[in-house]
Amino acid sequence: LDCAAYQVKALQQAGEAQLGRTKVFIKTPETFFELQEMRKRMVSQQAMKIQKVWRRFANRKDLVDMRNEMSDLWNEQGKEATPADLLRPYHAFYIQDEDLIEALGTMLEWYQISEIKKERLEYHEVLDKLTPKGWQKHVLAITNQAMYTAIWIPDPKDVAEKAAKKKKAGKRKSKAAAFKDEPPKMKLILKRRTKLKNIEGLMLSHEADDLVCILQKPQEKIKPNKDKWTDKKKVKRCMDTQEPFSFFGKSKHRCHHTGGVYIAESVANKIPLPDKGFYTPVEVHHSVPGTVSTEMREDIVFRTEKKAELCAVLRNLVTLAKGGGSKLNKLDREAARAEAA
Repeated sequence: LDCAAYQVKALQQAGEAQLGRTKVFIKTPETFFELQEMRKRMVSQQAMKIQKVWRRFANRKDLVDMRNEMSDLWNEQGKEATPADLLRPYHAFYIQDEDLIEALGTMLEWYQISEIKKERLEYHEVLDKLTPKGWQKHVLAITNQAMYTAIWIPDPKDVAEKAAKKKKAGKRKSKAAAFKDEPPKMKLILKRRTKLKNIEGLMLSHEADDLVCILQKPQEKIKPNKDKWTDKKKVKRCMDTQEPFSFFGKSKHRCHHTGGVYIAESVANKIPLPDKGFYTPVEVHHSVPGTVSTEMREDIVFRTEKKAELCAVLRNLVTLAKGGGSKLNKLDREAARAEAA
């Protein structure tokens, strides 16, 4: 109970929890729900740690083979290698921030079709991506089905709330300083999810640099499909807050991702949805930003000292995703047997 109270502050209040012989009695439902969320979060973290260690153990031979293949390929193509290319062990998992790993797991859950076909994380790291504004830090995650690029930034909503509190504090410098010292919450914003089948190749220079270009199948422009959108005329209340619509009160607004009808406060965010046919920012429900692709599928240039390992992992996974390659690692063989059973 003391350990749980360290995570859930409500348990530190007198009379909030009581130990019985075989059970724990909790006074308020909110504390119980917070405990459930804490348990879910910690189980997920520990499960990812176990998976990370097991995959490194199970795939140690495959990772060594990958490094040897990259060494041969570098020699054949006349590519000058850097020490980070071939003179270090391959690990595949390089993000150490627990909060970022948890956010990454939450983002991947959004795209899970079912527990049977659940995506398996194969590689992740923080690297530089070339954008119109120059090199910017991005989070790269690769599963056995898709490649994800995202950014890890302070949560805009949390930053706005802290700014409002600081402004409200006014001239009370001590309170304003407290808000300034409190770090903002971070949020993972998805920029693009690309299926491995849409990756056409990799491009490297002959120089000893850290650049790698991932060639992707160009995305064709499409027209928005509004067949499954909810009819505005039939909706009398907000599908989020259940507030009634009226001529002089709350007006109807459309979420262009879900097709639902909401009040203005629920669709205050505007983002492009290229996979839905919207190439300029449109209104979406507040739960949508950060979980859907907002960039077109196009060639990407990354800068990372782990480019050799990145190329090896992508080449292996893309080959398997397209139905080619007879070489499967131990985890792939186990997954194939489980699916056949």
